[in-house]
Amino acid sequence: MSIDYDQEFEELKDEYLLHIEDLIEQLQSILGHNELDSEKFKEIFRIVHSIKGGAASHEITQISLTSHHFEDFLVNKLSKNLSNTEHRESCLKFVSILEDIGSKLKAKEEVHFNQYLDEISNIHISDMESAKNYKGNILVVDNTSTMGNLVKNSLQQMGYHCTLSNNGLTAFNRLVTQKFDAVISSMNLNQLDGISLISALKATNNINADIPVLITSASKNVLERFPKDIRPNKVVFKDENFIAHIEQALSETFDKSAGSQNEGIGPKRVLYVEDDPKMQKLMQLSLKKIPHVTLSLAHDLESAIEKVNESKPDIILLDNFLKNTSGEEVFYKLLEESIPTLFLTASESSVPVKKLTKHGEFLGIITKPFRPGAIYGQIKRFYNDK
Repeated sequence: MSIDYDQEFEELKDEYLLHIEDLIEQLQSILGHNELDSEKFKEIFRIVHSIKGGAASHEITQISLTSHHFEDFLVNKLSKNLSNTEHRESCLKFVSILEDIGSKLKAKEEVHFNQYLDEISNIHISDMESAKNYKGNILVVDNTSTMGNLVKNSLQQMGYHCTLSNNGLTAFNRLVTQKFDAVISSMNLNQLDGISLISALKATNNINADIPVLITSASKNVLERFPKDIRPNKVVFKDENFIAHIEQALSETFDKSAGSQNEGIGPKRVLYVEDDPKMQKLMQLSLKKIPHVTLSLAHDLESAIEKVNESKPDIILLDNFLKNTSGEEVFYKLLEESIPTLFLTASESSVPVKKLTKHGEFLGIITKPFRPGAIYGQIKRFYNDK
């Protein structure tokens, strides 16, 4: 008698998906309490950690990655302010994503995970109060916690948001699922060393393939160890002025992207089509200091058409995932207006670039979350290159 192991694994997977429904109900119940305390927080974290572990064991990547981001949010945000209403609402968004993915998998439906990555990136947007001084989102990779924390803490004092990883493989998983503005990596790492990490990052089609890379090393000949086509943007030497070198290297790197912000004339009338109020607010803050720019906001196809009819914008910034519609649908509905359009999304692969490039109105893609201080420079470069 032969045993169908594949069938048995599928049955176990289905049982796990049923179990997730119970765990999600528990999360919704706890988060529905008027007040959260440390014990409730521990229970939330335990449940999310359990979901992540089970998903990884059953090779359900969409759920394990979502749970991974959920854990990050719990540790970095909710744990520091259990009474924050916005943090709790963000937790419920994570729960909703897990519930939606679980329901689709249970019904044997296709899961378009790029859409969920976009939602997750929106949840990761910094608080509006800190957005004014936000310089960028940095992944710091170092296998020694002392050095890694030194870099992370120093950069956060300068206005950068930092995520710390002490393992090359873990860092790579983050880089293909979460948007960063730069990565600072040591050469000596577990599982994937610095060269392998950067090679994998540059060789795969992912949301961070083109971000600046800084390598930290005590060796002055480290650059020669990289293949010419994947060499890091800068090498930062570990000496007594190590932190100062990193700050200077980041400033030089980001100044190049923001440098054109005050050069020449860019679009004056900007329409941003986005249904997330936080993203709308972030764009308002980002363009507030540009004196000649007027920003209009729309949240769906109908309001976008209305804004275009009121005052034809010079450029449209278009979120790709909107409620009840898509950015692509909005693009085609407005195509006859001949307005240059940029897509803003956390998942570049979700935008049908080959199809859209047939139209001159399509300028390209800016990935989210964007840096407030550099976004207009990016918009202007696309606009002037049209």
